[in-house]
Amino acid sequence: MKYDVTFKELFPDVNVLFKLLAGSEVVRIESAEFSSIKQRRADLLAYLADGTLLHLELQSGNDEEMLWRELEYCGLIGKAYKMIPTQIVLYIGKNPALFETQIDTPCLKYSYQVIDIRELDCTLLLESDSLSDNMLSLLGQLQDKQAAIQRVLRKIAYLPSKKRADTLAKLAILVGLRPKELPDLLKKEKTMPITVDLEENPIFAEIFERYTSVGEKRGIQIGEGRGIVLGKSAMLRRLLEKRFYPLPDWVETKLEHASDNELEMWGLQLFEAQSLEDVFKL
Repeated sequence: MKYDVTFKELFPDVNVLFKLLAGSEVVRIESAEFSSIKQRRADLLAYLADGTLLHLELQSGNDEEMLWRELEYCGLIGKAYKMIPTQIVLYIGKNPALFETQIDTPCLKYSYQVIDIRELDCTLLLESDSLSDNMLSLLGQLQDKQAAIQRVLRKIAYLPSKKRADTLAKLAILVGLRPKELPDLLKKEKTMPITVDLEENPIFAEIFERYTSVGEKRGIQIGEGRGIVLGKSAMLRRLLEKRFYPLPDWVETKLEHASDNELEMWGLQLFEAQSLEDVFKL
C-alpha cells in the first residue's frame, strides 16, 4: 500500500508517463470518485488529446480481484461519461505480474491492459523535465541506470530542505521496489553532497552502513574535517526547522556554505534567538 500511495502522489506531474502508456497527451484530469453503495475512487481518469478517456490504476502487488474491479470501474465510468475508457493497470511491483485481464463468455467480452514498468523503455521518462517522471524511470528499462540515479540525485539536491526531505522519502520507497538492483547503485553515489540527506532516511542509512562503518571510511573519503562540518550543518538545520519551519532559501544557502566556526556560533545564538535573523547576526 505504501508504494501505491507514493506513486499516486506523483501522478499530477508525470505527463510523459501518460503519453508513454496511452500514446496521447493528457488534456484534462477528471475527478475520479464515484458514488455507489460502496465508494469507489479510480487512481486516475483523464481526457486525452486523441479524444479518448484514460483510466489508469496502479498496482504494486498481484490482486486476484483486479479483473472484477476494472470491470466495475468500466461500468461506473461509462455510465458517468457515456463513453468506454481505455483501461490500463501499471504494475510496479517486485514479483512477476500475474493478473487475469479478460472475460470471454457468450454473454460478455471484456478486457483491460496490464503494463509491467520493468518491461517499459523509460528513456523518455528520464529525459523529461519532471522529477516525478525521472524518479519513476528508475523502475523501468534504461541503458545506464547508474547515470539515471546520478541525474535524479542532482535534481533532488537543488530542492529546498523540506521538499528535498519529502522527495527523498518517496525515492526511498521506490528503491524498496527494486531491492536487488537500486540499493547497490545508490551505494556508488555515497560521495555526492546529498548523501548527508540520504543517511537521515532509515532505508538509505541501512544501505550506507552495509557499505562502510559509519563515519570512519566515509570520513577518509570526503575528508574528516568536511564530514564534521556536514554533520553540524545537518544538525543545525533540524534544530532550526523545529523552531522556524519552513526555512527560507537564504538560510539554506548559509548552511550549505558555512564554516565550522560559523556553525558553532549560530548554534550558540539559537538558544536566545527570537527570529532567524537573530540566529545569523554577526
